[in-house]
Amino acid sequence: MWCKILSSRSDVPLVGVSSADKVDFFLALRWVDSPVPEGNFSVEADREVCCRITKAALEAKLGQLAGKRKHLNVFRYLAGRYEDFIGTPPRTRTPESFASNFHITSLEKSAKQRKGVTAVACAVLSGDVGMLRHLVKCRAQLDIQMPELWEVGLPPGCTALNLACTRGSRGLDILEELLKLRCDANACDQVGGPALCSCDDDRAVELLVRYNADINFAKPPTKTPALCGVCARGAEHRLLCDGAEMVLVCQAFSRASLTNVYRRFDHVVASIQLPFCRE
Repeated sequence: MWCKILSSRSDVPLVGVSSADKVDFFLALRWVDSPVPEGNFSVEADREVCCRITKAALEAKLGQLAGKRKHLNVFRYLAGRYEDFIGTPPRTRTPESFASNFHITSLEKSAKQRKGVTAVACAVLSGDVGMLRHLVKCRAQLDIQMPELWEVGLPPGCTALNLACTRGSRGLDILEELLKLRCDANACDQVGGPALCSCDDDRAVELLVRYNADINFAKPPTKTPALCGVCARGAEHRLLCDGAEMVLVCQAFSRASLTNVYRRFDHVVASIQLPFCRE
């Protein structure tokens, strides 16, 4: 799947065969949440082989996108998550190499921009804590708003905290650094999703709650509580332990929607009896 998505014809649907008489066409929207290095392999030696193949495909994709203004945002996203996707530790870069890697003309100017895949966004995506600190010294704008990037599952207006949380366990260090720098733990993207919606690691939830994130925060236009966002990612247990309200989930979605869209949440949906949930 990864090679298909990273190919030059990534818009062609994938084919999923689930039984002898069932074949479905689909487009992968959450593929970046399942990096190859973190996959479950029945033969462990296959992990290294698949990582090498992914690396070759990713480098080819970056080469294809490089220098094309139209695709600069996707290029920077993929370049930022390069190490996540091939399973190597985050790199430490000099300001010059950082600007070169992400095709940033002026690091200081980009650091002060609020909208776009800015220097701050690139530092968060790549997990470069040292570079983030350098950018802060350059009076960086941490309250960023990412553009809509549905190719990698990002709604419009994602914040720096949203980006850090989508990186799972690999994003914990940069997430904590952002919170120490006083990023608003309840800041939302343009559709109303707070950083908690992007968590797929219990430790990220714990960090955000420690820095005063409201686990039942629901902001227009969607008023989507954090529990709706994380139930497809894997941190729902931590939110429930911290007191997330199932009532808000049922107000936002019908029981059928919860069951069909959020398969991971079935055990929670089945365990509640709320007469005011919409069928």
